[in-house]
Amino acid sequence: MRLWGVTKSMKIIQIAKRVRRSLTPSVILGAILLCLLASGVRPQGNLELPKPNGSYHVGTISSFLTDTLRPELGSQTRKERTVAVQMWYPAEKPDSGHRLASYFPEANKFADAIDGELLETLKAAKTNSFLNGAISKRKAKYPTVLFSGGFGMSRHYYTGLFEELASHGYIVVAIDLPYLNLMMSDHGEVLLPQGGYWDSFPATKGIGSKEKGQQLLQAAFDYLSADHLFVLEILGKLNLAGDLRNLRGRFDTRKVASIGHSAGSLAVQGLLWKETPFKAFVLYDITLDRKAAAPDVTVVPKGNVTRPILLLRLEYASTPLKGFLDSAGKNFTEVSIDGAKHGSVSDLLLLNSLRRSTGANNQQVLEHRRRIFSETISFLDRRLRGK
Repeated sequence: MRLWGVTKSMKIIQIAKRVRRSLTPSVILGAILLCLLASGVRPQGNLELPKPNGSYHVGTISSFLTDTLRPELGSQTRKERTVAVQMWYPAEKPDSGHRLASYFPEANKFADAIDGELLETLKAAKTNSFLNGAISKRKAKYPTVLFSGGFGMSRHYYTGLFEELASHGYIVVAIDLPYLNLMMSDHGEVLLPQGGYWDSFPATKGIGSKEKGQQLLQAAFDYLSADHLFVLEILGKLNLAGDLRNLRGRFDTRKVASIGHSAGSLAVQGLLWKETPFKAFVLYDITLDRKAAAPDVTVVPKGNVTRPILLLRLEYASTPLKGFLDSAGKNFTEVSIDGAKHGSVSDLLLLNSLRRSTGANNQQVLEHRRRIFSETISFLDRRLRGK
């Protein structure tokens, strides 16, 4: 029987006040989105995220989970793998005294790592999620979605997507992956996407041979997909007994999907050919069978894909090669969002547009988000709910 180490009995952990200050801005956030936001414009106007379109109110809660059986490859000092998780879920109507969750509650801790203008924008952004709100009684259980974001991104940057999904009756479990995402550790340290195990993966280094590249790519798949499997198993334990009492027994782990954006999709790709409880997969703007940095390194299918995959092409992704398509068959769906950017699935482009108060651009950004959200929910409704 596997024993899970759950940080402080999985209760919400207060971030420590002391933060390592020896960080340099140059190592953070390779994503070009953050360059767009790092302009000399002060936050202005309304930086509220759009109201979600579903019939549910939205609650949110966060915690840390520690896998005692897996090493942390990105650190010389941490022996066990600890991930940060935040859950967005269908909630009861809050009372008048219930407060909305902050968009990026740890923002000030990242003052040495995030450009000042972007930092002010993140601090000014407003959510539609109620902190620790009571989960809705409308259903006994809710289909569940696990999510991992792009390189250098934080789970907070996808709040709009998570609120939309939760408002339509899904529990979203967003996972910040150490040394791939921007996150705070359970000890209050700022963890940047630099060094560590990521330097061994094809996304950031040249590859000496196709064989070596294939090995490294598969290592990335296996290591990161284990995070999704670990979190899913913890959710199953929460259904039996747990200290996140508000959500105990409410995850429908028979109806669960895995979603990833950009580099975060590596965690999803590692699940495609494995026998797991996941019933469906969504990938945002990822090339499914090769990396842009290593175009001659392909993913060798390990058999047929028996569960449905949705690939949303935004800016960078290309149609998979024939070998992948043959392995997936009718289980593969590809949708292109014309004019969308790589980061259109996150909130960053929208916040930048709202900050600049450019009406026409706002509408374009909002339309891309509407298409992405709509395609995602439609796919999940069909595959998890049979609609």
